[in-house]
Amino acid sequence: MPKFLCNTHETSQANYSCSLILHNIEGLKTHIGDIRNDNTFLESDIICLTETWLSENQSQFNPELEGFVFHHKTRSQSYNEYNSNTSKLKSECCGGVGVYSKPSTSIEILHLSISNLECMIFRVEALHTTIAVVYRPATYKIGTFRTNLISLVKEIEKYPGGAIIMGDFNENITISSSIMNLMQEYGFKQYVCEPTTEAGTIIDHVYVKNIERIHVKVMPRYFSFHEAINIKI
Repeated sequence: MPKFLCNTHETSQANYSCSLILHNIEGLKTHIGDIRNDNTFLESDIICLTETWLSENQSQFNPELEGFVFHHKTRSQSYNEYNSNTSKLKSECCGGVGVYSKPSTSIEILHLSISNLECMIFRVEALHTTIAVVYRPATYKIGTFRTNLISLVKEIEKYPGGAIIMGDFNENITISSSIMNLMQEYGFKQYVCEPTTEAGTIIDHVYVKNIERIHVKVMPRYFSFHEAINIKI
């Protein structure tokens, strides 16, 4: 089993100024009701979702969550025809990433020159931190994904302060760690230490750089194969 870095140090709850939730929702349309009735989600400042399964034509679905502003990027908006793999992904359904944020936690959505990644990138200036939410489909070839992930890292490093790159990477770090090793080469630490799926795998990762106080905790949820992850900074 490959070794991976975990943060086991906890500081007082009072030291944290922002709470985020990361979750592979496996269909926002199906599970929006679950989120609307989950206090852990509603008490968070920012909710980051992978696999929203939304398309650009969702006129009959209202993703509104009271007290939050919603930002979203579909799968088809994320890929181009760079190669046969990305072309196929662009034409497929499902995928997609989304971010809910409370107006009291001001975020700026960043439109960086990143292609062929299902990701949303935003800046939380109050935290002096840049955050990316990423979904890697299991069919996305790891070599191409790693190349585009490096481009994402380099773009984020242009911003001052801390950085978090998190999401569902579909690589179980208990048996394979090519993505984690790559992120470590760029100075990131992986903070998820517990299984993030019902199968006991750790495929949802939280990579952190230049942030001194952070607490990451896996939080089981009944409405998805994936558990939620709470990040406090």
